[in-house]
Amino acid sequence: VVLQRVDGGSLDAEEGLLYNSTGTGLSITTFAGFLKAANVQPISVYKAFLQSIQYANTADEPTLGQRRISLTIEDVDFASTPVTATITVLPLQDKVLSVGLPVGNGTDVIFTEGDASVKLVHEVRVTSNDVGVFPATGAHIALQGSVSPLETLFVTNHANISSSYSNGILSLTGVESLQAYETVLDTLRYTTSNQEPAAFAPKRLVCVSVLNAIGASDVACVTIVVVPVNDPPVVSTKQSIDFQEGSIIQLFPQLNVTDSDNVNLTAARVWLKMTDHGLGFNAALPTSVTAGVSNATVVALEGTASLETYITLLRNLTFKAEFDIAPNQQPVAYVDVRDASGAWSQVARTTINLEDVNDPPVVSPSLSQLQFVEEDNATQVFSSLSITDADGGYLMNASVWIQDASAMESLELSQTTPGITVTINGPMIFLSGNATLDTYRDLLEGIKYSNLHDEPPSVNRVVLLVVVDELGGEGTASAQITIQLVNDAPYIALASHYAPDAVEQAGGAAIHIPVVPAQDLILTDDDSA
Repeated sequence: VVLQRVDGGSLDAEEGLLYNSTGTGLSITTFAGFLKAANVQPISVYKAFLQSIQYANTADEPTLGQRRISLTIEDVDFASTPVTATITVLPLQDKVLSVGLPVGNGTDVIFTEGDASVKLVHEVRVTSNDVGVFPATGAHIALQGSVSPLETLFVTNHANISSSYSNGILSLTGVESLQAYETVLDTLRYTTSNQEPAAFAPKRLVCVSVLNAIGASDVACVTIVVVPVNDPPVVSTKQSIDFQEGSIIQLFPQLNVTDSDNVNLTAARVWLKMTDHGLGFNAALPTSVTAGVSNATVVALEGTASLETYITLLRNLTFKAEFDIAPNQQPVAYVDVRDASGAWSQVARTTINLEDVNDPPVVSPSLSQLQFVEEDNATQVFSSLSITDADGGYLMNASVWIQDASAMESLELSQTTPGITVTINGPMIFLSGNATLDTYRDLLEGIKYSNLHDEPPSVNRVVLLVVVDELGGEGTASAQITIQLVNDAPYIALASHYAPDAVEQAGGAAIHIPVVPAQDLILTDDDSA
C-alpha cells in the first residue's frame, strides 16, 4: 500500500497509514507512505487486513490537497493491477488560541488624571493554528468591575472592523484576518473625564478576547493604574452687575465655587481695579476664618472652612463708592479661592456697570447772616460764597429772591458778565446762561439788598438762592437779614398860610386867641406815636 501526495510534495510528518495485523500471521514492513504485508495466507486473511487500513493525519495545520493510495496484491507468481483511492485533506477551523497584550516596559499602564487618553498595549499578537486560513469575526474588550459613565475604551477602526462602546464593553465586529485584528487592537486606548478617578477606582482591569466562528480565545488582561491630580477649585460669577451711584450692592450675589477634589477652602481674595472704594462684609465670620481689608480695595480671607461657608461670605461682600465715579471708569472686581490642597482657582471677574446719578451743586455757606441798618445804602447779601459740583463745573441758571418782600424792598446787581443774561424784577434776580461755577459765584456775590422803607418792620428778612447745573440738579442757600432800626427826630411845622390877626380888648374883658390854630400845625414822628 503506497500513500502519496497528488501534487508530488512530501507527506506531512504527522500523516500515515494505520492498520491492524493482530492474529493475521502477516509480516509488516512500513516507512513513510509505504506499507507491505507478506506471508502466505488465505485470501480471507488479506482481505480482513486490507479492510483494517486507515488514513491518519494528526497535524494541527495539515497540508491541504489530495492524497492517492495505491494497492497491489501478489500471489506466488503474479502481482495484480494496482487499484487507487483518492483522499482530499480539508481544513478544520480551530478557535483563536491566545491574545498577547504586551504593555511596554512595565506590567501596568499609567493613566494620569486629566490626560486625554492612554495607549493600553503595544504590538498585539493574536495566535491560532489556522493563521492565514480562517478569519476572526470579532473581539470582546471589557472594563472589569464597576464602570463609571465618564470612562471609555476606544480603538481606531480598520478595514472591515467596526467598534462600539457601551457601559464598559467595547465590541469589535467584522470578518477580517487575525493580522487586521492585531492592527486594530494595537490602537486600544482608555480615558476618563472623571475629576476624581482614583477615588472611584485606583486600578482598572481591561480584558480582551478575540472571536471566530468556533468561539472565543483565552482572555488577556492589562492593568491601568490611575494617578490622581488635584484639580483647582472653579469660581463662577455674573459677568457684570449694575451699580447706582450712591448705593451699596453685593459684588457677587450669584457666586458659586466647585471643587471635585476638596470640600473645604483655606483662603479667598477679592480686589478692585480702582482705588478708594469701599468693600465690607454683611456676614458674621466663622471662628475659623479671618478677614483683612487693605485700602478698601482688597479683601483677604484666611482659614479652613467649607465651600458653602466661603460662598456665603463672598456673596455677602458689598461694594460702595466713597466718592463720585465717572461712568467711563467702570470698576472691575476680581475673586479667586484656594482649596485645602493649596491650589488656587482661576481668577473670576465681575464688571461693575455704573448708573450715573447727578449730584446737585452745593452752595456754602448754606445760611448767611447779615445786618441791614435802616436808611443805609444797599448791602451785599452773599459774601465768601462757594459753589461746588461733583459731576461738573458749569451752571445753567440761578435765581435769587426776597421771601415775602414788601414794595419798598429790592435786590440790586450792577455788574454783568458775557454769556450770562441778568433779569432784575424788584425783589427777584434771575441769571441764565452756561457758565462756570466761579463765574456764577462772582455774580451772586455782587447782589445787594435795598430797603427804602422809612420805618421798615423789624421782622427779619430771608433771601433765597437756587443754582441749577447742566443736568437740572439744584443747590440752595439762604441769607437771613436782620433789620436794625434808627430813631428818627420828631418833625414840627406850620402851615404856609399861617398869619395871626390883631386882637382887641372889648369892655375890659380878656379873650383867649390860639397862637397857632390846630389846623395850621404839622407835628410827626416816624418812630413813635
